[in-house]
Amino acid sequence: MERTEIDTYIPLIDYLKRARGLDLSGYKSAGLIRRINKRMSMVGIESLPDYIDYLEVHPEEFNLFFDTILINVTGFFRDPAAWEYLAKEIIPKILANRRKDEAFRAWSTGCATGEEAYSIAMLLSEAMGEDAYRDQVKIYATDIDDGALAKARSATYTEKDVQDIPPELREKYLVRSGSAYTLNKELRRSVIFGRNNLVNDAPISRVDLLVCRNTLMYFTAEMQSKILARFNFSLRDYGYLFLGKAEMLLTHSHLFIPADLKLRIFSKVPQFRNREHQAVTANLVGDKDSESINGAGRLRDAALESSPVAQVILNQNNQLVNANEKARNLLGIKTSDLGRPFQDLDFSFKPV
Repeated sequence: MERTEIDTYIPLIDYLKRARGLDLSGYKSAGLIRRINKRMSMVGIESLPDYIDYLEVHPEEFNLFFDTILINVTGFFRDPAAWEYLAKEIIPKILANRRKDEAFRAWSTGCATGEEAYSIAMLLSEAMGEDAYRDQVKIYATDIDDGALAKARSATYTEKDVQDIPPELREKYLVRSGSAYTLNKELRRSVIFGRNNLVNDAPISRVDLLVCRNTLMYFTAEMQSKILARFNFSLRDYGYLFLGKAEMLLTHSHLFIPADLKLRIFSKVPQFRNREHQAVTANLVGDKDSESINGAGRLRDAALESSPVAQVILNQNNQLVNANEKARNLLGIKTSDLGRPFQDLDFSFKPV
């Protein structure tokens, strides 16, 4: 495909990134163009500017657009590299930092039909041992779709559903009955499914690992900020947030910093204490209290983004973790550059 073909869609792609934090840069051009055109055709719109206008006037269209664009919305161990990193790097760190007399608490929000919650369960059982898992682990899996929650509680899936579970885990944790597979009772006992609306329900607290994959993009940028503030409150100081590959946190560095940006795994920035904690939980719809709590961080991010001076931020591993608009335009920085070592970036050795 000619590069110029996808270039015509960049205004829409940039708009989705600004409005909902949706990063489509990693999607294959042919499939992305096909699905965008499909959705535009469904609403009877032919031009991209007209479709952007339509999105602005009809915010409910975002959800329908995402449903068209995002395929394989959930699944066991979706994005295997990220789950492998979680198993080998993140979970051992959490286990090393937690008090031995405290339960390991995980929260899978937007859990849909439960595949990701049970993926977490299998990794924790492997890392801790089955006895410790049974005695110490609580996994809270929440959604607003009662039908999806009912399927999740049944813990029964088709052969196609379970094909991405590593064979040794499938053999150990699933029971086959005809063409159906069911998670065993010992694993299921620690997974608690329930209804929770991220917009106005209280967050689960004292969480070690929070998994929220391809859910934030369904909310406005303002609501994303409020939800992320609650996520920060939810996590213990050594806790981690695991997002979907299409989601970014480029303007919330006061709440989370990347553990691995490409894999969308972030560590909490500890900051809330006592009355500030109470303000977050009491302010479920995010009024002025949460604005004051997070205002300083957002002002700092806004100042960076709007600065007339090109600025880039590197982490302790010399990887690019942020770049303001001036730097992105001047140096040609793309979303795919985030997380790469500085010395591998074109602008690190080319004169501007």
